[in-house]
Amino acid sequence: MSSARRKKPPPRRRNAPPPADVNVNYERLRVRCGKPRCRCNTSDQTQWHGPYWYAFWNDPKTGKKRSHYVGKHFRPPEGPPRPRAHSEWRPPPDEQAREERERAREREHAPPPPRRSKFEAAAEVLGIPPTASQADAKKAWRKLAVDNHPDRFRGAEKTEREHRAKTINAAWDTYRTARGWT
Repeated sequence: MSSARRKKPPPRRRNAPPPADVNVNYERLRVRCGKPRCRCNTSDQTQWHGPYWYAFWNDPKTGKKRSHYVGKHFRPPEGPPRPRAHSEWRPPPDEQAREERERAREREHAPPPPRRSKFEAAAEVLGIPPTASQADAKKAWRKLAVDNHPDRFRGAEKTEREHRAKTINAAWDTYRTARGWT
C-alpha cells in the first residue's frame, strides 16, 4: 500500500481580498490600533493612525458587506467615479440643500448688521421715538403694561404675556435711566 500524501488545502484567510468579478469601492480611512496606551485611543479622529486604504464590496455568496486592508501607499484603479461605499453615506444632493449652502455662504461673508444701542432697542420695544417727551413715554409704557398684564390671560398665553410684560418693564427702565428720568 502506497502512502500517498493528500495535499492540504491552503489556509483560509480571514480577511481575504475581493474576488476579481465583484464591484469594489476603495476608501481611505483613519483607524485605531487598539493598543492600551496609544495616542489613537480617543474620539478625536485626527489622532488616529492612517489614513489607510481599504477595499469594500458585497460578497456574492452571502450578500454580506466585506472589507480588506489594501495598504497605506495604494492607488485605486482609474475608472468611472465610484459610488459611495457603505461607510460614507451622504444624502443625495438636491436643489434645496444647494441653495441653503449658498445662503449660508452669503451670510458668512455679509457685513454685520449695524449695532443699535440698548436705548434705541428699548424705544423700539415701547413703540416711541428716542426723542419722545417724558409724558408720552410714560403713557406708552402704561398702555403696553395694561394690555400685556398676565392677570388678564389664562393658560399658555398667560406665560407668554408674563414674558412680554417683563420685556416691556425692562425696556422702560432702560429708556428712563438713559434719559435721566427717575
